[in-house]
Amino acid sequence: MIVIPSLDISDGLVIGRVPGPRTGWPVYSDDPAAVARRWQDEGAEVLHVADMDEPLRDDEPAALWVLRTIADAVGTPVEFSSPLATVAAAEMVLDAGARWVVFRHECLPDEAVLASTVERLGDRLIVAFAVGAGDVDGGVCLARSLEAVGVRRLIVRDATADGALAGPNLPALTRITEAVSIPIIAAGGVASLDDLCALRGLNLFGVIIGRSLYEGRVSLPEAIAAASGK
Repeated sequence: MIVIPSLDISDGLVIGRVPGPRTGWPVYSDDPAAVARRWQDEGAEVLHVADMDEPLRDDEPAALWVLRTIADAVGTPVEFSSPLATVAAAEMVLDAGARWVVFRHECLPDEAVLASTVERLGDRLIVAFAVGAGDVDGGVCLARSLEAVGVRRLIVRDATADGALAGPNLPALTRITEAVSIPIIAAGGVASLDDLCALRGLNLFGVIIGRSLYEGRVSLPEAIAAASGK
């Protein structure tokens, strides 16, 4: 299981997603490229860059310029997520330097767009979706349907734990990883090395962590060691 540091971007800043109004979200850095270099230097194999702003135009993510600066600054491959879920936006993201495009399932205009993008991009497309505490069955069904369409990697986000440092949703992740054969990346809730050790037993491809890194609850080298069982 690999550890994937997250860079959540708003107005060109690296911010933190915490419970409560967005106006209260902390700013961790005004230099995303420097943050990316830090995570690369500390051993990151993949970076997750999430555009938290509304698109500038129909098919252009607001943080596309930030993606370019990060891609120019590091050799570590980047997966890039934005509110846009179109073929045109995906190709723009790949041209800007991302290795993978992440479609947020809730932003998809329709399933036809997903099918055509899967056909066009293959394994360079990742689909992310959120699972609520009371909708694990729905998460399992969605994961199966995405696999059936041809999606080759999923990000499963805990809708109740994002930025809350409340621990990952182990029961939901267990059921989803058992339901499909494609790689799963978990996101949300990781607060400690113990959380990573628990996730390590779930046959996950990776785990995205953000706030716990930026606030010093875990270091990236420690997290990588815990995730790999060393």
